[in-house]
Amino acid sequence: MKGNRKLNCFCLVLLLVLPSLVSAWEKDVLKALEKIKGSAEAGATYQKYMELLTDANVEINIYNMARTQNNCFLRAVEISLLYYEAAGIYWEGKMQSEGDEAKEEAKRMQEDWQSGADYLNEAYDCLAEKGKGKGK
Repeated sequence: MKGNRKLNCFCLVLLLVLPSLVSAWEKDVLKALEKIKGSAEAGATYQKYMELLTDANVEINIYNMARTQNNCFLRAVEISLLYYEAAGIYWEGKMQSEGDEAKEEAKRMQEDWQSGADYLNEAYDCLAEKGKGKGK
């Protein structure tokens, strides 16, 4: 848990220190994915989680249409969203299952939430690389 707090602090500092390098579209995408991550950690309802997935998808599509992409960032946020969407599918399966099957669905859901968070962190890394002149 302490490691997550340090990483979250780093991500916030990155957004504050590099404002001219992080576009408004990138910030909107990051906010949308952070809401998903936060909802998973805070125990949001399935319905709210699905709404947040839709919101993030819209933000990524807007970013994609802007054609000012950092390809590293775009890849990371798209993969993050895919893992968060997969977690939603396992969540639904967990609600419809019982016993060992429900436990397996819950395990896969947790794994995909973690993978989604990992790729979200990679998106922040891509922005940091962009700030060093290495992002494309």
